[in-house]
Amino acid sequence: MYREKSLSPGEVGLIALLLMGGWFISYHLFDLYDLKDIRGQAALLGINIAFSFFLLGVFLSAFGIRPLVAIPAALWGQMAWNSLNFAHIAYLGYFMIPVEIWVAAKFINLRSDLKFTLALLVAMIVRLAAMFITELLRPDVVRWLA
Repeated sequence: MYREKSLSPGEVGLIALLLMGGWFISYHLFDLYDLKDIRGQAALLGINIAFSFFLLGVFLSAFGIRPLVAIPAALWGQMAWNSLNFAHIAYLGYFMIPVEIWVAAKFINLRSDLKFTLALLVAMIVRLAAMFITELLRPDVVRWLA
């Protein structure tokens, strides 16, 4: 259904609204990335979004997905862990990571020709890599805030 469609302006707006709304809700419910400073949260969220989008695009391209199809799939794929940020809920968050990966795989599968099992593998690798990069850069962001 969506596999051959490029991004519409409404879809881009919805993605932006979900990202900003999710960040706003996350900021008020819990300390995103264990930071109270909104600048640090914004920096790490931006890093996570950019890295996730880039890496999803690389994987989708490696599997032969055309850029016109890979871009929307990569944008929607990273939404699972960058919109409401459930993985940052104290004590329960890490149990949400498999759900985020599954939702990302569904988005990728719906927006591309990639089989669900491959989409699940790609989502898992990218989610774990994005977590690693964000945690790796977190001390630099904290130093920048000081």
